[in-house]
Amino acid sequence: MGTADVAARIREWQMGYEQLAKISMEQLTLLKSMSPEDQLWTRMQQLTEKKTATRVEIERIQKSLKSDLGTEEMKRLFQAEIQATAESARVLTTESAFKIETMMVSTGAELGSAKTQRKVFNAYSGMNSDDQISYYFDEKK
Repeated sequence: MGTADVAARIREWQMGYEQLAKISMEQLTLLKSMSPEDQLWTRMQQLTEKKTATRVEIERIQKSLKSDLGTEEMKRLFQAEIQATAESARVLTTESAFKIETMMVSTGAELGSAKTQRKVFNAYSGMNSDDQISYYFDEKK
């Protein structure tokens, strides 16, 4: 392979990681700015699919470069040219995962609270009662 071809693939490799970091930042920004009632999960799915496609392309380029340059040269290039961008993408992805986990815990707590409220409501007003008369009375003796 020619030197120009290898240089072009190295640049593609770099751009792939830059794209990965950009998508990760979009996901985090989306999670911070949108509420789950909006089109949050649809947009997150789209970004995840885009991210997966980018990863597949990066892996294809890495495999090609590795066969041409060897493992040691690939490691050197990665550390010199790509590691900072890759680390940025990793940190952003970790933050996004944490934000999603936090949202899930919050949703779980809300569901638990709704379940408790339903139990209390049913205890004091009957299971499917349309009237406003309570079946149980709290009296002080």
